[in-house]
Amino acid sequence: VSPDLLLVCAGNQLEIQFVEKSLPQMSFNQLLGHTYQLMVENAQDNAGNVLEDYTYQSNFACHPPEPEIVITNPYPGRHYFPTEAMLFEVTIKNIRVSEEWARTWVVLGVDLSTNTADLKITANGDSLAVPQEYQLDGGETVTTEISVLKGPGRSLTFD
Repeated sequence: VSPDLLLVCAGNQLEIQFVEKSLPQMSFNQLLGHTYQLMVENAQDNAGNVLEDYTYQSNFACHPPEPEIVITNPYPGRHYFPTEAMLFEVTIKNIRVSEEWARTWVVLGVDLSTNTADLKITANGDSLAVPQEYQLDGGETVTTEISVLKGPGRSLTFD
């Protein structure tokens, strides 16, 4: 056990607590918004019961994130040629208050199994076949442009 952590065993529960004077930050509230990875390995009680190795990754937050995503067509009613990409504006906002603990992550990507028309979908010029991660502080907004280019064939439809 790390000297920076207290290990408390009671009944069937294992609790891990920080030693406040050993924190990398000055106080507990400065941990909010930071990520951590907890690994429990080679844990065994006095009776010889062995706990399976366990890994958990998360961030210090008092409340779950609240992202908001709005997709708009900046050119409503516009007609596109078959070789022209359709453009959409995506606004992602963390609607939590502007505090360090309110930081959140949003992943924007394409589920390739649903792309049956072989569309080419990009965000800011990069393919969304590889998801893009956005880290947003509380109250922060980011806007990105999505382009959709028709695959082979004569028509483009959205179901």
